[in-house]
Amino acid sequence: MPNPSSRCLRTGRRYFPGAKQCPPFVALDLWPVRMAMMRVSDPRLSQHFTTEKLAPRGATTRHFMSPVSLGLDLLSADVPTHRVWRSRFAPGFLPRNLLTHMPALLEEIGVFVSKVEARTGKPGGAWGKVFQLEDWATSLTFDVIARVTIDVKLGEQLVDGPGPFRDALQTQILQMKPKSLLNRFRALNPLVHLASWQNHRTMGRLLMPQVEARVAAMGKAEAEFEDTTVIDLAFKRYQDNCARKGEPVTPDELFVKTILSNLKVFIFAGHDTTSSTICFSLYELSRHPEILAKVRQEHDEVFGADPLAAPALLLEQPHKINDTPYTLAVIKETLRMYPLAGSFREGSDATVLHVKEGGAAVSTKGFDLVDGVWELHYRPDLWPRPREFLPERWLVSEGDPLFPVPHAWRAFEHGPMNCIGKDLALLEIRLVLVHVSRRYDFETAWEGVTRNLISTVCGVSVPTGLCVPEDCRNPKMDFQFM
Repeated sequence: MPNPSSRCLRTGRRYFPGAKQCPPFVALDLWPVRMAMMRVSDPRLSQHFTTEKLAPRGATTRHFMSPVSLGLDLLSADVPTHRVWRSRFAPGFLPRNLLTHMPALLEEIGVFVSKVEARTGKPGGAWGKVFQLEDWATSLTFDVIARVTIDVKLGEQLVDGPGPFRDALQTQILQMKPKSLLNRFRALNPLVHLASWQNHRTMGRLLMPQVEARVAAMGKAEAEFEDTTVIDLAFKRYQDNCARKGEPVTPDELFVKTILSNLKVFIFAGHDTTSSTICFSLYELSRHPEILAKVRQEHDEVFGADPLAAPALLLEQPHKINDTPYTLAVIKETLRMYPLAGSFREGSDATVLHVKEGGAAVSTKGFDLVDGVWELHYRPDLWPRPREFLPERWLVSEGDPLFPVPHAWRAFEHGPMNCIGKDLALLEIRLVLVHVSRRYDFETAWEGVTRNLISTVCGVSVPTGLCVPEDCRNPKMDFQFM
């Protein structure tokens, strides 16, 4: 992986001579390519506009999300609308509710493990066949989110290649582009709109019957669905609110469209974060056998010495997964080193940034505010030894040099608009590590694949000790297990 900390520092020295670290924010005028932005790399300022001042996400996010959600999702909503819909969806993502889905989670992860098992080599013998872990992890995550949100078995893990729903959604994801002159010209292509219509129709075939069934069940004395899935709890919250106000329970077309849009976004937003973190967690564990040994020891202590007994124990006592603090620390450190995109917010005269506390106020009007998560997660003044994988950061007491600076870890953002599905992501990744880390040895095979590719294409023999530059490796891709 490239070193964001070093890159940021080199850029800072070029444009800010004498600077010893990245400035707290950088204003970039990107016209005519896209709207100007302020990229923030200071946790105090990030916390200000995402929590204290609560700047809205604005037009840039709505434009970016529209190919998937048509602009009706939580990420695109203004603050009052976000507050209403967040209150409806949040109960489904609470940790205590997620544990009620343990049987479904274990069933889907069991499918994942069976696929891994079929690819493993013999213990103490040769490695198994190389496979792309990211694709398998993505299929798993699609299946898990579908079970938790709408209680549907999507079956992505059981087919070769993406199924119709996943294919339609991922095709729409490719249309998610920043607002720019170039992308405006692309949007004039009628074939793009035709493909989008077809993709939303395909996704609707799965989602619409689930929503319509819940609408039809509203007002009936006997509940037809269990109040555990995200969609059922959202409908229940809506019904309860109507009852308190004495209003009729009559969800309109906008309500139904908003439910559909958010279901698509939950699946979109969750699958990439979770699948990537599964891959990067295993990558780091394969590179650090001493950390893997600690993970395995923790699992032995919590679930017993037999790795095959863990699923049955979790089925009886789902809360046992919370007794794995070191495993959670590994995941959080993985997300520190391999975060995804930061949040975009809309600047205004009401949202100002101060380079120093008590210093001059800088208006953010006309700018997109960007939570610079990569810069924040690699600042050496915030994270001692930032390039080292140190799960202990998340276990030390306050006052220890490794103790994280408040608000500096922004893998899921902070505040009332943070990632609603973060607890589901952390739960799924923990369960995967519990199922995999003790049963198998694993390593990335990127170097071997690259060596074979060079030999095939160029017709030359490449030494076994070939060192692939770290910037060129992709540990999300090729793994082998034993």
